[in-house]
Amino acid sequence: MKAERFICVRDETLRDGSQQPGINLNSDQRRKLALISALLLKTPTDEFRNQIDLGMPETSNPMLETILQISREILCISNVDIFVTGRSTRKAIDTMCESLREVPEEKRIIAPFIGISEEHRTKLGLSKVEILEKIEREISYAINCTCRVHFPLEGGYDACLQDLPYFLEVIRSLQEIGVEAIVLCDTVGKALPFGLKSKLSYGDVVSVIKQNFPSIKVSVHCHDDFGLAIANTLEGVIKGADIVDGTFFGIGERAGNASLQTLLTLLVTRKDLLDILIFADLNNLYQISMQVQEILGIKVADNIPVVGRNSFSHSSGIHQDGILKDPKVYQPYEPRFVGREGHNLVLGYLSGKRGIEFILKNNYGLSLSEEQLEIVTSRFKESFNMPGTPEEKLLKIVHDVLVSEQK
Repeated sequence: MKAERFICVRDETLRDGSQQPGINLNSDQRRKLALISALLLKTPTDEFRNQIDLGMPETSNPMLETILQISREILCISNVDIFVTGRSTRKAIDTMCESLREVPEEKRIIAPFIGISEEHRTKLGLSKVEILEKIEREISYAINCTCRVHFPLEGGYDACLQDLPYFLEVIRSLQEIGVEAIVLCDTVGKALPFGLKSKLSYGDVVSVIKQNFPSIKVSVHCHDDFGLAIANTLEGVIKGADIVDGTFFGIGERAGNASLQTLLTLLVTRKDLLDILIFADLNNLYQISMQVQEILGIKVADNIPVVGRNSFSHSSGIHQDGILKDPKVYQPYEPRFVGREGHNLVLGYLSGKRGIEFILKNNYGLSLSEEQLEIVTSRFKESFNMPGTPEEKLLKIVHDVLVSEQK
């Protein structure tokens, strides 16, 4: 029997997520977020470990000190690998290593990056040859500083489509140097989760890497500019990726990244279908997410998956009736699986008889006969232009019906 493939989860909230405009985290906020993530991603055995990116220590001395302090605390409560990111310069590499100096060597990962697409080479003012020379020089230096190096291919998906031989040459060089994993970045979120004409999908590029370099790990890092970050990440997993990146609520540059809550719930609930092994404690995911929302100081949309206010709310009569008869009719998984209390039937003008019956009984302790319920439902549906909230109008209608019957 084929063994399940372990999928490592990396939380990028403190690096890519913190780059969201309007989010400016201080040391205490970063610490709180890191400890929350460390417990969420803790695994039952050191054989399989998830990862947390603590940020870019080269940013400032306070950032360096913050990462040092956070890494000490994480080691006391979790077995996650600790990851930092930075530019591919000697100074940045030295700073990354310094920031993780108290982390055991087997649990520390540095990720010096370089943009390799045509657009990124133009930004850097470097030719293809010069990029390869910089990789050879700086990443070799990084490998001599620490044993575990991951390399984010900024603009990597675009680079593959622009010049496949050059893309493979870059990865071949990284493999020869001894890089443990490459991070395939869909930097501007324009990859598609399916092939189209001669264009490779995001997952196709993962396949190309795994077919040519089976010993190197692939991390999928997708942006959400067209709302495809989760779809591309999932396709990457299906095509052989080893590591998935996400941020809480999908925060990040521009339209953000793959949502960590959605990604975790998707992979855990579908792990048998995907034939993967994944570890995350989702029992309190909703409560954790509300803590994270408060720390970040953001307001998330009601309709975001998993942790949005409306994720398990139902207002139409058809859906309310289905949920009351069998929740599986209109739910992909139990709310309690992610720490939610249960389904919420919301009163509205589309509510039907069974939904109104449930709301009256459970919220107000009122039980009506079938005939009374028919009258109340009919009048309620006609009341949408009347002043007052739906609840106020429903209770008035119930009162009027009951009083009229007593005359």
